[in-house]
Amino acid sequence: MSGDRWYRSGPWAEDLSAAFRRAQEEGLADVGGGFEGRDIDGLWADGAWCEYMATRGTGSAASLHLLIDPEAEEEWATLRPLTGEEVRAWAPGGRPTRAEWLEARENGRIGYPAHGRGRCTVLYADGEPVEVMYWGSMSG
Repeated sequence: MSGDRWYRSGPWAEDLSAAFRRAQEEGLADVGGGFEGRDIDGLWADGAWCEYMATRGTGSAASLHLLIDPEAEEEWATLRPLTGEEVRAWAPGGRPTRAEWLEARENGRIGYPAHGRGRCTVLYADGEPVEVMYWGSMSG
């Protein structure tokens, strides 16, 4: 990873919202600064947390507040799943593996969103979903 860009994987869940929530909670475990152990929704209602996110971020899914539709316009603190077309641009079979994702990222075929935004996609092993990859650019 370089500079303010980050990526992390998390467990897959059939409900992408549930997978995102778990990734947020795992990201909170590393935050510190008096924010640890707090509920993610409560944090996003706290002005100090929002200021922390606007000026620094966590380098994890905890830096993001809302999971939006793949076709929606990205805004600050949103997580947007890739569309099927975006996935097939670097994983023609539409079921990308971790190795394909890492190779595409290293070769610039997967872009990073603007500051304070994130993206995600499901990764597969042997044709089955196994994890979700999250990536983004920190605020600041």
